[in-house]
Amino acid sequence: METTTGNTLFYALEKWRPGCRTKNRTVWMQLWGFPIEVWDMQHFKTVVSTVGDVVEPDDDTEDRRRLDRARLLIRTPSRRRFRRR
Repeated sequence: METTTGNTLFYALEKWRPGCRTKNRTVWMQLWGFPIEVWDMQHFKTVVSTVGDVVEPDDDTEDRRRLDRARLLIRTPSRRRFRRR
């Protein structure tokens, strides 16, 4: 994906050292009840922008096999816990 679209999971590469800590994490986020009229990556990115960046959608979301929810891998600098509903 990185070579074809330019998206990457990494902001930077650093040599590991004992005090090295990540500033971001990746999590899968599900968006329930997303309107089919706006079912595209640009709208997903707009919604997710409040908590992070979209890395990639899962296959069902991308191929529109499941339209009851969108599942997205996001990169977020937030350390807070996201609630399951």
